Amino acid sequence: MRRKDKLITDPERLHQIISDSPYMVMGLANDNVPYAVPLDFVFDGENIYFHCAREGRKLDMLARNPEVWLLFVNYGGIFSSKADGTACSYSTRFASVMARGRAEIIDDPEQKKHVFKLMMAKIGKEDLPLRPGMLEVTCVVKVNIQEMEGKQSPRVKPAQE
Repeated sequence: MRRKDKLITDPERLHQIISDSPYMVMGLANDNVPYAVPLDFVFDGENIYFHCAREGRKLDMLARNPEVWLLFVNYGGIFSSKADGTACSYSTRFASVMARGRAEIIDDPEQKKHVFKLMMAKIGKEDLPLRPGMLEVTCVVKVNIQEMEGKQSPRVKPAQE
């Protein structure tokens, strides 16, 4: 990363950004054709999990190339770093994590049930039961993170209005 002042390498901070992200964007590619899709997810401190239908473009692409790129972003609003009121004095406050990983489909019903419990706990609804037949009709994908780094906007105090 060119701007070392924006680089985040601390694993605890990276994990916090991932956990605080409301969704992720997963990038895939086949035959030099990219595809990106926003997804609901859960992070267990080691791996990323998401669920989807048992067929579709994502799964077709993952079957051909399980290597993925993940993006997590925490948005912190707009700020002005200078009081001069020019267009270039405004920027976005953010923290993000970019991660490379390898996706694999989870077939074990107990593992799938565990992932659903984690997903429900993420939104504070861990006690809700699964709908009958849900495990059979839903695909759960695990992404083993192989590398990651973060980027954040500089810690700039907003200019006085």
